[in-house]
Amino acid sequence: IVIDADGLNALSRIMGACDLLKDRQKKGYPPAVLTPHPGEFLRLAPESSFLLQQDRVDAARVLAERTGAIVVLKGMATVVAMPDGDAFINTTGNVGLAKGGSGDVLTGMIAGLAAQMDSVEEAVKYAVYLHGLAADIASEKYLSDTVVTPEDLIDSIGEALACYEV
Repeated sequence: IVIDADGLNALSRIMGACDLLKDRQKKGYPPAVLTPHPGEFLRLAPESSFLLQQDRVDAARVLAERTGAIVVLKGMATVVAMPDGDAFINTTGNVGLAKGGSGDVLTGMIAGLAAQMDSVEEAVKYAVYLHGLAADIASEKYLSDTVVTPEDLIDSIGEALACYEV
């Protein structure tokens, strides 16, 4: 499962949500994927406010370990944290992604690639990278990061795929 936006807000209000997510592993399911931006992250882990300000990688790792989920902490240099403590910092993307709807495109890419690949972990890393690469391609096309829209991201996914294959 991939949980984004209002799903994260709802999750933050569920008592024992971390245990529910961790139970997935015990049942042999792949980890859930949580895709918070910093505001959503703070609703999920309000006790990590200071850590989020000081070290985004460690903050994402703490939430991933606590929930047993893959955490995609969106923002400049999106962080992908795995439940086992591994973390990755994405090198693609630009400020054009800081728009409503861009995260929806990422969530769709994660879900689509997870359905096609053997590893949810690899699908998430690939989707995050391609999402940023699509933003970079779109910003080159329009000669500006700030004018990139979610629709432009979608239009650039094919070119991003052609540039980078697993």
